[in-house]
Amino acid sequence: MTTSSVRLTTARSSSSSRSSHRARDTSTSSSPAKPPRRSFEPIDPSAARFSVDTPRGATIWVWANYEHDFPQEIHYALFADEGRLEAAIVGPGEGEAPSVMTWSFTRSASCGVDS
Repeated sequence: MTTSSVRLTTARSSSSSRSSHRARDTSTSSSPAKPPRRSFEPIDPSAARFSVDTPRGATIWVWANYEHDFPQEIHYALFADEGRLEAAIVGPGEGEAPSVMTWSFTRSASCGVDS
């Protein structure tokens, strides 16, 4: 009983000191504003800097952010007739070859529908 009473008291006091500490930090902060986050933007697949081998017949989407270190592009290829989606992240590698990581997803069953 005494132990939990001590823990509660400790938690309350640290909580109140954190709140006042936060208030002091935000009111006297002189740190520069953080630059806006750069997000990936969709691009035309033919404008991609890195090529990823994709068989014909796939619908392709590419997102890019060339200010990012890795990955700089995200590629998706949908093979609707096969129920398969391939994803790849691509960026600069060592030497001239790009660094590529790929995943393949296959639909195993329809959701909630009896076949």
